[in-house]
Amino acid sequence: MERMNPVSLVRVLFFSVLFLSIHACKDPYEQKCRDVCKFYISCAEDEFRGKREITKADRDMLVIDCESGCLREQGFAIPCYESEKTCKGFNRCILDSGMMD
Repeated sequence: MERMNPVSLVRVLFFSVLFLSIHACKDPYEQKCRDVCKFYISCAEDEFRGKREITKADRDMLVIDCESGCLREQGFAIPCYESEKTCKGFNRCILDSGMMD
């Protein structure tokens, strides 16, 4: 078996550290937005229960749209989620915040 030369070893270590640091640097708001969207979607499902069936495709699209919007508009969605614990209060806060303008 051939030994790895020092330059190659340094490159492998450098790229390993770089990969691990990039992988570990996730947006700190991602998890918070997932929580916001989980709450929002459960509210939507409660609201439409019996009126309209929400399919897996509908749910998947809601998750994508919600997380994208939340990450873009953190200043509106996250404070409403943190201050309002009911669906009605959360929806009112979002509408009053100007996020939907």
